Amino acid sequence: MSRKSTVEQALGPAEVAQIAGSGPSSGERLEALHCIWDGLLDMYTPRQAAVWLRTAAPGLENRRPVDVMREPDGLNRVLDLVSRLTWGLPE
Repeated sequence: MSRKSTVEQALGPAEVAQIAGSGPSSGERLEALHCIWDGLLDMYTPRQAAVWLRTAAPGLENRRPVDVMREPDGLNRVLDLVSRLTWGLPE
């Protein structure tokens, strides 16, 4: 994966579609997913970021971020965690 890798390349279009959902909020959910990806790329290589999304995170009750992001408020929870990590704050 290159530095310009996208979240769609990392997760695949089907998984991104599941996370974004459909309907009026799908655009906002996709934007939040892209913010999460950008935040991860501030800390990791694209490959490491993709692994992080699929690995249980203590800050998410040891659940995988890709699973949490499918929930109604999950993208906000993951975005908050990524923001905290970016700033060096504890999970």
